[in-house]
Amino acid sequence: ILRDWSLTWNQNMKVGDTLQRVYSAGSGSVDTVVVTRLRFNMFLASSTGRIGALRDGESRRRTGVLIRLNVPTMPFPGAVSASRSSSVAGNFKASGNDSIPAGWTDCPPPGAQMPAVASTAAANVPTPSGNCASSSCLTGTPKVLVTPDAGDSLKIFDGWDDLISRANVVIDGNTLVGGSSPAPSYNANGTCNTSAQMNWGDPARNAVTPGACENYFPVIYISSAIKGALGPISVLNGGVGQGIILADANLKLNGNFTWVGPIIIRGNVLMSGNGNKTVGGIQAYNQGCITAPCNSLSGTSQATYSSCTINKILAMKATPMMAKQHAWTDLY
Repeated sequence: ILRDWSLTWNQNMKVGDTLQRVYSAGSGSVDTVVVTRLRFNMFLASSTGRIGALRDGESRRRTGVLIRLNVPTMPFPGAVSASRSSSVAGNFKASGNDSIPAGWTDCPPPGAQMPAVASTAAANVPTPSGNCASSSCLTGTPKVLVTPDAGDSLKIFDGWDDLISRANVVIDGNTLVGGSSPAPSYNANGTCNTSAQMNWGDPARNAVTPGACENYFPVIYISSAIKGALGPISVLNGGVGQGIILADANLKLNGNFTWVGPIIIRGNVLMSGNGNKTVGGIQAYNQGCITAPCNSLSGTSQATYSSCTINKILAMKATPMMAKQHAWTDLY
């Protein structure tokens, strides 16, 4: 069952759902495997083997094993986390209130309140200016967290190469300079057109056919070389999407861009203009940053923490493995 595992099971099976696979081993013997999802990253596989050609009748044995998804352990210690300095200004808002996006009916109850912004040093997040004076635009416990996790490359890039290998969309970051707006795309029969380069799913649940693009959670890999603090910059100018964004260099959300899911950036993050909304978590490693501030958070942008979107979307792309210390055991 591990050999035959499909990543669509990670995405489509809800907690409590089951699926069945039947294997024939020859000589009249049959093995029936039932997989049950126990939680977002854990499954139980029960295997019932039967041999019916024996002289004294049927022989049966039933065994089971716990299967764990090898989900990356990226920390996401806040709605926005950055290794180095960040400027917070204008009407920017960040919330560590654990949120569930509209239409996500299979999320567990929200967890504890998280920090709005996290970094490796208090000096990296100076007192915000403009309408965010006195950090009034930050909601979280605490509002700003100092943690080494915000700059731990081993944790931040855990599973990075594997996720890139599973990318649904690969884009040269330089082609995004000047702006690009992703939007759901549908085939003539109403199914989701996953071959469209700028179709990044439907977080608003406005599907032409219900369940079409709203169930599409692509990995978006924006490839570009790190070249200092401000270049190159990949710009997303409007549009919507859901899934995972992996950006090699710097990423700028330039107004009216909505994203649901984790965003991991090797370079710096810039949010400006009006209407940007992220639900999940943003991690910027700030590689190549020369002049502070490395990250600029401004305009009427909003960043909201969501453990459900982070955990579920990362689990959708994870490979299965036997849970440690849980080999096949007899079931009765």
